Amino acid sequence: MASEYFSLYPLTPETYTLLLTLWTFFPIVSIYQLFISDFYPMGKTTLPRSSKWSLLNIPGRIAWITMELPSPIWLVITAFTVSRMTGVGLWGEYEIGSTSGTGGAGTRYLGGQREWSDLWDKRKREVLVVLYVVHYLNRAIINPLLSPTSTPMHLLVYLLAHIFNIINPILIGGYLGGFSQTPISASSASSSSASSSSTSTSTPKAEFSARKISTASPPFLKLNSSTAQFLLGITIWLLGFVGNLYHERILREIRMVKEKEKKEEERKHEEEEEVGEKKEEANNDTSAHLALNALHTRLALISDADADSIDPPQNLGSDDENSKPIPAGSETGTTSTIHETKPKKPNSKENTTTNPWVREQPNPNPNPNVKFIDGRKYVIPQGGLFEYILFPHYFCEWIEWTGFAIAAGSNCTPAILFVVNEISTMLPRAMAGKRWYKKTFGAQLPADRKAAIPFLV
Repeated sequence: MASEYFSLYPLTPETYTLLLTLWTFFPIVSIYQLFISDFYPMGKTTLPRSSKWSLLNIPGRIAWITMELPSPIWLVITAFTVSRMTGVGLWGEYEIGSTSGTGGAGTRYLGGQREWSDLWDKRKREVLVVLYVVHYLNRAIINPLLSPTSTPMHLLVYLLAHIFNIINPILIGGYLGGFSQTPISASSASSSSASSSSTSTSTPKAEFSARKISTASPPFLKLNSSTAQFLLGITIWLLGFVGNLYHERILREIRMVKEKEKKEEERKHEEEEEVGEKKEEANNDTSAHLALNALHTRLALISDADADSIDPPQNLGSDDENSKPIPAGSETGTTSTIHETKPKKPNSKENTTTNPWVREQPNPNPNPNVKFIDGRKYVIPQGGLFEYILFPHYFCEWIEWTGFAIAAGSNCTPAILFVVNEISTMLPRAMAGKRWYKKTFGAQLPADRKAAIPFLV
């Protein structure tokens, strides 16, 4: 049955051919983004916390790492295992002139023995694998860990990206491992099986060799890019990779400034709250002291009133003027008066001044070039290709994989499809992002700023 030959690990030619056929229709599926709403729950357009669907959001840093990391893993595993089955033997022992090696029984190259051109072809494949891994290690580990903040990603986007990051590296790894675009026919399968049955028909690997790509056309197994074309492609890849790093650093610095401002604002708020608490405690102590003074004053008044109600003793035996009773409440002719201490009423002018201990809410948008949405701060990036397009990191990534496809040669259909599929997926997203910038910043967004391709789109 055909199902016996469908396997992702190890990758079979039937699976490779089926996935490659389906993958050619991916742009048709992804272009639907041009005709639907701007719903794309990640990045700037992530679902707000108020949305009920935000319950399916995944923390940004965790999502990026676990979503992107499978891609280089799948590519390395697929390229390594397939190269052992086809005889390419990536990262294996290699002897010029030998008809055998770590690649398996018999050579899969021109001339019946390994030549210098075969060794160079092998090295080119290994370089392309390394370039792929370097890009995704930066994308999956370095950039997420260096970024101070990362917006949540919806589960739907996460799962769709996972599918892409499984099929795409499997196809590219299959080609770099030695698979071609044409599956083996029944006649060539039997002839291939007969040629190696004397030594390896009893092993699973030999059984697999009977179904793998025909050896009648060895150029299908070789990268059809010349040395000059390969070096040109590598140079273009490096330019795109450096550009990608540069513009990601600009975005990262913007996030770092935002995070620093946020922490500074939180620190000031905490200090103001602490000072306010101390002020409140001081006010409470003052109020208690005033209340205690008032109580003492009332007690003194009550004591004086009780003393006035008692008649002083009379000197009945003396008519001397000096012997007249002294009126109560008087002392040597001087009246003593006790005043109650009352809290000082605040001046009406003082009431009109702003309380310095109450934190005022700052103007959320003092600068028209800065916008606050759902508690996040957004600005229009500046510098580099940001002066011409809003998503230069997209553009630089397309340059990267265009160089990769050039280095791999025109026969490497998976690398070509990678470029086409990335553009068909990311360009609609960039156009939606431009609409978001226009809606958010209005006239502050330069009219000549394109979405992802300078001077065009």
